Amino acid sequence: MVEATSPELPRRILVLVLCCLPALGRAGREADDAVSADFVNRVLWAVNAGGGVHVGAHGIRYRADPLNGKTGVASDYGTRLPIMRALPSDQLLYQTERWSDHSFGYSATLPGEGTYTLVLKFAEVYFLHSQAKVFDIRLNGMDAVYNLDIFSRAGPSTAHDELVPFSVLGGRLFLGEHEGDVPDGRSAAFNGKLHIEFVKGEYDNPKICAMYIIRGLPKDVPPLPPLPSTIESPQSRDENKRIADYDEDEGEDEEEGEDEEVVGEEGNEKGEPTRQMATPRLKRAMETTRRGVESGPRVPDPYASDNGSLTFPVLVAFGVFIPTLFCLCRL
Repeated sequence: MVEATSPELPRRILVLVLCCLPALGRAGREADDAVSADFVNRVLWAVNAGGGVHVGAHGIRYRADPLNGKTGVASDYGTRLPIMRALPSDQLLYQTERWSDHSFGYSATLPGEGTYTLVLKFAEVYFLHSQAKVFDIRLNGMDAVYNLDIFSRAGPSTAHDELVPFSVLGGRLFLGEHEGDVPDGRSAAFNGKLHIEFVKGEYDNPKICAMYIIRGLPKDVPPLPPLPSTIESPQSRDENKRIADYDEDEGEDEEEGEDEEVVGEEGNEKGEPTRQMATPRLKRAMETTRRGVESGPRVPDPYASDNGSLTFPVLVAFGVFIPTLFCLCRL
């Protein structure tokens, strides 16, 4: 009896599992939807700087840039570049930006006392090295982020989020992460509005791609995806070494090389400054053009060891010498 029924048991278990899989999938999706809905409800304010209305990852609805036509330059130069670490629905957020040749800012109305986190989104799509764009960020006049160098933090064409926690209590805005305790430390007067200022420094111009405010702590903010793991091939390693050696040899031309990164600067139809840059691929092409194609070890001259050029004169001289000697002997 046991031998007759035992083969049926695994099949029944398999059928039961297959029947439960759809239900488990629906439950997982419903749980994810519930988490997303809860997170979206905590988003109080979101702006797509330099762009229009956009619905990004996690269902966040970004309003159009309120500074359009008022200050700075709205740029979509990044749309020609893929942004690493950014989710597909957030690509556009990191590809558009607002920058200005002077300090500029935004204002957001908050509901009242509580703990909040400001999420600032950046991607460096213009410069190809660090210490090229460095600026500060202030909240209600207080320095919240010092010397932000996007390229140094994330590299080129890569999403980077700055999370700034703050609290509002008793008509004061306190910087820092506070949960359950009375806030202390740096504070500023709060009149119902958060003023976010991007402060121009001595290195180029401040910028912002997108931003939003949630009620909660930084741990409540969905993190960016990790960078894809890359394995450096011997070919790319050798190529990088050659480029590094070239950069060392051409160190005295560093300023000229930096100027080559900016292909052109001209005005658009509205008279606003626009910028072009050399993308990594274009810069590599320019470097290769200047360097030429590197050859391998020097090939020995194939004629260096060929004695054929000496053989004919020797034979001619020998042929002339023998008859002459024979004639002299007969005299």
